[in-house]
Amino acid sequence: MKVTALIMGGGKGTRMKSKEEKTLILLNGKPIIYWVIDAIHAAKNVKEIIVATSYASPQTRKYLHQLDVKIIDTPGKGFHEDMKHAILTEQIKDHVLVVAGDLPLLTGELIDIIVDYYATLEIPSLAIMVPLEVFIKHDLTPSIIFTIDEKQVIPVGVNINDGSHIDKKEIDQEIMIVEDVRLACNVNTLNDLSIAKSLFQQLRKLK
Repeated sequence: MKVTALIMGGGKGTRMKSKEEKTLILLNGKPIIYWVIDAIHAAKNVKEIIVATSYASPQTRKYLHQLDVKIIDTPGKGFHEDMKHAILTEQIKDHVLVVAGDLPLLTGELIDIIVDYYATLEIPSLAIMVPLEVFIKHDLTPSIIFTIDEKQVIPVGVNINDGSHIDKKEIDQEIMIVEDVRLACNVNTLNDLSIAKSLFQQLRKLK
């Protein structure tokens, strides 16, 4: 299965308390969003990359013109609203991998594992979540906490949707729980950024 990748790069990043747009904050000498795009380029199961920007990320949009991606403007109303806007505007009727633009530890290998799992399903949507204990172990900041089968898990801003279902009020969804810090490391705070930098170096040494 080949999917279209949609990177959400239009958020305000208010928790970072930085004047710079979150996706442009440097990690190992390059903007965070560069590493997300690099991971998706490395995936075998992605056929096209689209990045959603908004009024809140004009410098991100400017930076993206250097890269091999398609750019689309969204209203900047939030992750889910902008995702839906992008899919409807681009008239994507097949499968869309949606990725938050603040996941610098993501890899092509992880993306391919997720897409391969989705290909085995008979429902239109898959959401990726990471157990709370992974966040606690690495001192990362969780967002919303869900309890699924008595296990506390955190959505990480990675999902796959059938574009032809995106405008429906209710969509059947599967949850894939992945115990991997590379998916847990959404850079939302300065502490998250510090941890991401440390983990980035550690993971690079393991390659």
